[in-house]
Amino acid sequence: METMLCLDDGCAFGLGAFETIAVENGRPCFLAEHLQRLEEALHFLRIACDHTMLQKRIQDELHCQKLPHHALKLMVSDRNIAVTIRPNPYPGSRRFTGIRLCISPVRRNETSPLTYRKTWNYGDSILEKRRAVQDGWDGCVFLNSRGEIAEEAVSNLFFLKDGQLFTPPETAGLLPGIIRDHLLRQFAVREVLLKEDDLSRFDGCFLTNSLCGLRPIARIGSYPFPLHPLRQFLRLHDITPARLAFGDAPASIG
Repeated sequence: METMLCLDDGCAFGLGAFETIAVENGRPCFLAEHLQRLEEALHFLRIACDHTMLQKRIQDELHCQKLPHHALKLMVSDRNIAVTIRPNPYPGSRRFTGIRLCISPVRRNETSPLTYRKTWNYGDSILEKRRAVQDGWDGCVFLNSRGEIAEEAVSNLFFLKDGQLFTPPETAGLLPGIIRDHLLRQFAVREVLLKEDDLSRFDGCFLTNSLCGLRPIARIGSYPFPLHPLRQFLRLHDITPARLAFGDAPASIG
């Protein structure tokens, strides 16, 4: 479906919000959680949203699609509501392939309120991820202005040590993801500030976002991570790499 955008502060200054949602067999996953996060961002930006129109656009777009795996994108600014859909870029066959991430030279600004919301100010993430891929990596990790680990370009990070999960706190300068919040509710995850030198003490790590669910990390910069401790952890808790994205994780795990 073709989308025409009106020129407003979203187009001029990035003052808009968006969400990207996995769609499995016509069902948008974690839709309520995505809409709640979108509403919070719009409230912060002082943008009123026609929710009836948004819901209609979502239903119309879903009705037009017949393939099983899609990514639904919602974009809202002062004068725009755009809903698009495309194939999910994370094939199921690759979801447990260990990925390699570099450390970005660009720093996350933990003092900016835009860091903590999914707004149209997303250029750093996209440009740095593209640069990392061009350099032979699968993505990149951002540190904040204090040198603490924040997040991957479009994902949150989790680390495993002796069966315990760790993740950077929001105050490190990260976008609190839908899957991240789900894991924090289901597991006794410890939120800790981490520096690059701390990576050597973990048994494994993975990233999460709404489209891939969970992807193991084989290396961050010069720090390698074996995959077998993570495989054992996921097997113990009956979690598959894609399961979280599809919204069918068990009510209680761990």
